[in-house]
Amino acid sequence: MESEFDGCNAVLNTVPLEGAKLLHICSELAKYQGWQEWEPQLVAELVELMKGRTSVSGIGENRAGAAAYMAIAEDWDAYLQAHQAEVDPVFVEADPATGPGAPGALVAPKLPQGISANLVQPVPVGSSGCKWVLPGGMVGRSSADFFAGALLALNPGLVVRLHITNAAEVVYA
Repeated sequence: MESEFDGCNAVLNTVPLEGAKLLHICSELAKYQGWQEWEPQLVAELVELMKGRTSVSGIGENRAGAAAYMAIAEDWDAYLQAHQAEVDPVFVEADPATGPGAPGALVAPKLPQGISANLVQPVPVGSSGCKWVLPGGMVGRSSADFFAGALLALNPGLVVRLHITNAAEVVYA
């Protein structure tokens, strides 16, 4: 199967995709023994829905679709890795129990205006003030590394984690 991701430059979309939109496609893909057997048309539909998405809503009427997505998550991740997809968002997460000790006390840096054009601003995830997402690829990873360092410099004792993933996270909120 040819890659649908060659040269992918999808814009990050932090609004959770409604899990209900994934129910049919993911249920169909789950019937196969592995991603190698997936029908290209179904994969193309899933790719179109997931482009740029960092999360899937799993609450209320979206729960069944999110569960269907989770059922194929390992195969979806393997498919994306096999096709060298650049859809791997980088999440930066600060542990609110460390450093200043409370999410409201956390000082979040902004990347300086004069910084290299090769760095991008992180986008807040949710309203906790403790999690951000950046696009994948080297630019996103470099920016996440810089942002994590700036967080640590502004918040002594803070624990910062970077998560690089091919698959969107499921959000129950």
